[in-house]
Amino acid sequence: MKRTFLPLVALIVFALSGCNHSITSYVNPMVGTGGHGHTYPGAIVPFGMIQPSPDTRLNGWDGCSGYHYSDDTLYGFSHTHLSGTGCEDYGDVLLMPFSDSVSIDRNQYRSSFSHRREQAKAGYYSVILDNSRVLVELTATERTALHRYTYPYSGTKGFLIDLTHRDKTLSSGIRLHEDGTLTGWRFSSAWNPEQKLFFAINPSAEVDHVVFYKDDQPVEATAIDGENCKAVVYLKEGCKEAELQVAISAVDEQGALLNLATSKDLSFEEAHKQANAMWESELGKIVVKGKDRKAKKNFYTALYHCMTSPYLYSDVDGRYRAMNDSILTTDGKHNIYTVFSLWDTYRTLHPLLTLIDRKRTEDFIYTFAQQYATGGELTMWELASHETHCMIGYHACPVILEAMNAGIIDNFDQAFQEQLLEAMMATSNRTEAHQSYASMGYLSSEIDNESVSKTLEYSYDDWCIAQYASWLMNKYGQLPVADSTTSDTTAMASTSHHPLSQIVDTYTRRSQSWRNIMDENGFMHPRRNGGFTTPFSPAEVNNHFTEANSWQYSTYVVHDLFNYFNLLGGNEKAEQMIDSLFHTTASLEGRDQADITGLIGQYAHGNEPSHHAAYLYAYLGKQDKTAKLVRQICNELYTPNPDGLCGNEDCGQMSAWYVMSAMGFYPVCPGSGEYVIGSPLFEEVDIHLENGATILIDCDHQSQKNCYVQSYSVNGVGCTAPYLPYRTLADGAQIHFKMGSKPSGALYEAFDGSTEKEQQPLVTMPYFSRWEQRFDGSATIDLKSLRADSIFYRINDGEWMRYTEPFTIQSDATLMAYAVKGTTRSNTTIQHLTRFVADKKLSYITQPADQYRDSGEEGLIDRMRGEENYRIGGWQGWQTDMKVVVDLMAERSFSGLSLSLLSDCHSWIFLPSAITVEVSSDGTNYSPYATNNTIGNYYSNNGAPDDAINGWNYKLDPLVVTADVNGPSVHARYVRITATNYGAMPKWHISAGEQAWLFCSEIDFKDLSALDRLP
Repeated sequence: MKRTFLPLVALIVFALSGCNHSITSYVNPMVGTGGHGHTYPGAIVPFGMIQPSPDTRLNGWDGCSGYHYSDDTLYGFSHTHLSGTGCEDYGDVLLMPFSDSVSIDRNQYRSSFSHRREQAKAGYYSVILDNSRVLVELTATERTALHRYTYPYSGTKGFLIDLTHRDKTLSSGIRLHEDGTLTGWRFSSAWNPEQKLFFAINPSAEVDHVVFYKDDQPVEATAIDGENCKAVVYLKEGCKEAELQVAISAVDEQGALLNLATSKDLSFEEAHKQANAMWESELGKIVVKGKDRKAKKNFYTALYHCMTSPYLYSDVDGRYRAMNDSILTTDGKHNIYTVFSLWDTYRTLHPLLTLIDRKRTEDFIYTFAQQYATGGELTMWELASHETHCMIGYHACPVILEAMNAGIIDNFDQAFQEQLLEAMMATSNRTEAHQSYASMGYLSSEIDNESVSKTLEYSYDDWCIAQYASWLMNKYGQLPVADSTTSDTTAMASTSHHPLSQIVDTYTRRSQSWRNIMDENGFMHPRRNGGFTTPFSPAEVNNHFTEANSWQYSTYVVHDLFNYFNLLGGNEKAEQMIDSLFHTTASLEGRDQADITGLIGQYAHGNEPSHHAAYLYAYLGKQDKTAKLVRQICNELYTPNPDGLCGNEDCGQMSAWYVMSAMGFYPVCPGSGEYVIGSPLFEEVDIHLENGATILIDCDHQSQKNCYVQSYSVNGVGCTAPYLPYRTLADGAQIHFKMGSKPSGALYEAFDGSTEKEQQPLVTMPYFSRWEQRFDGSATIDLKSLRADSIFYRINDGEWMRYTEPFTIQSDATLMAYAVKGTTRSNTTIQHLTRFVADKKLSYITQPADQYRDSGEEGLIDRMRGEENYRIGGWQGWQTDMKVVVDLMAERSFSGLSLSLLSDCHSWIFLPSAITVEVSSDGTNYSPYATNNTIGNYYSNNGAPDDAINGWNYKLDPLVVTADVNGPSVHARYVRITATNYGAMPKWHISAGEQAWLFCSEIDFKDLSALDRLP
């Protein structure tokens, strides 16, 4: 198809001609508010500071955004919201209009509503409240929200301000100024334990009077402060319509007033038109044309969601709250942003924004640098100047690398560029777990939880660091760069300097650590004490993985695919592995993980770890398989309905996947500068770049049936590579696809990994066939390694020996082993073994959950205790009562016993309400021995609150508790122990009413007599 280059405005008009629809008409903010999308429908502008939206829920997983489509009552309209997260926060400064009567009790002032009288559009939201018959309309500017209330003809008019809404209020205040403006603050605790927010409210209608409430009691004052502050603003009699302007700031009330002044001359209608124009402009950066109206709705709603976060955070005067709680000012050229859900968004959202929004991406990089300067690390999941350390990885690194490939980093000076590398390295070595991963060559599961996912994602992030350091070296030569391995984010006392070539080598080696957790079946497998854990099922969701299982993580080697395919056994084996992911009939096992949704086989599109997987076929010369799956996901797992997302929106990532895939290419390896070809959805796509250039994409014979790319060209030159390099797109390009209904055969070249083959592959570390630390009597030692020529080992401080066959040990030992391939040796694997003589046996009456049965039947009597972080193992867990029988193997005396138990209320783990012990000589007839009925009083004795809404804020940190059951000396062989599960979690817990877990790691007997002999 012949294309003509047209100016941007003309292209937009041309693309929309004949349909009489603006771009914003395709946007439905209700998408994702149902199901588990966790979005909100309120009125926002692209990446704006403020998000006015209705709140229908106070807490709960499906209430993270404050709104769920299944609800039919709402509490009011607050001004901060999170889009698609799995944790709840925000919902600050609730306003609720009233007519006739008003109450400050949320259960009284909330109102029923109907979706039939509700409307959500880009930049606009409205609803009629059933109880008061008030029409509420919302719109926004960059830093302000505008409300318009249309009241019924009769009755008292006004609005309520509630600063206790949603999460726990630490302190707050409201004051009335002489001109009728209200200002105040709200400091709150939830996901961010000390969020600071200031506000200013300016009503257009004349205020008659304000009644302030402190601790729900009226106060005669013009200002109040405290934990429980509310105000009722009464408007002059006869008011039929009121417009409110609301601004927020993280700095102070003056900042909120300055932000408010930016919209002081705007009426509601003017602001609404301005918001719509902003959305038309931003969404118009990508213009799609085609006959599929559903696809257009999906596309522009997805692009809309891609432009919700990160949020603008610096005030109009450039001030912002830094990570160390200080107030700083920007350099005048950049803005500061907040809400960086990087574990999600580095995969697709940030590559998309790097392509179409270079200026804002530059601001993100500037923000990262300031966060490092005041917080000592690059952000992982930052929320309102607080690092939550939620999720895993150091994924600011790929965002920086993407910006480097796009030339955005060139906009900063050399010192800034070097500081970014320093920040990346400091973050990669921030904790003892990071340092253990770096020194061992993988993260072992006894060191940290989610060890498989972390090893894989750290490996990728390390590749990003190596690539960035290599770029700096090519640019400036062998300059030394600061490298800190300290976890002290203020002192940085151990900072040293290393030449760039050494940094490149170090992080290149670290980037291949993924090899050391791949087992002989090609699965990424948790390791522990030098071996692979058993039993193992790739379908099991457990604490070795981040919201996933081995199926969903095993292909995550996006930065080293050539070596990954080779280690699997070549391209054919790799294809079989990917086939199995999408076509296995295996069911999910283990922990119930609400995020794992949108399943195709074991591929889970509703969560991020496998978002890249459908595109891996293209690297194997099997792009047709990629095309078919991508089209299936686009068509089946995205719809323009409230439940139109198959998983959490996750701050734009779920939608960014659709946007990139619908255009026909996808960033499998962010930072590589490559976009893998998929299956374009539209006849035409025009991507308008900030430099004035346009990427024009044509698709001949495009239809639902014709999902396979038959051929493609760039600027008239035919291509066979499975990806488009960024450099071919940066200054505009014409991409022409020819589509067809049948696979195109061997159209694409298989990925040869030419750039990766230049690097010396890491030799895979050996592993021990058993991983348990304790052994009874003797242990047989068997060593293995993938693709190694030989293995060497030593026992304690002995000589190194070549391993030829299994051998036996009969005493405590530290074993070390390394593998050799050619002239290169691997890192050293270490295993610690401890001999013990079993003098008890244990059997279960109630079985522990499969994912929490550490060390099997010996787990409760192996003299090894679990730590406060239950995720690294050492515990057995029940959601029922724990009932076990200990066989002392002979008649023996003891005088009581104790259980090692865990309390971790944030993880739903509670101490039992009672422990009962019975004894028997024959294992059939039991007599009562002793009971501990006081263990369950731990929570009431330690200050557990009684407010269900504030359930995240109880000060009950994880704690290992030794619970004694005391009694007289008794002679018995069998001991039956019942620990009664706490049951339904209490009303102060965020998941009140759900079943608690009970965790035990060891049973100890007091004054237990010795066995005369072992049977």
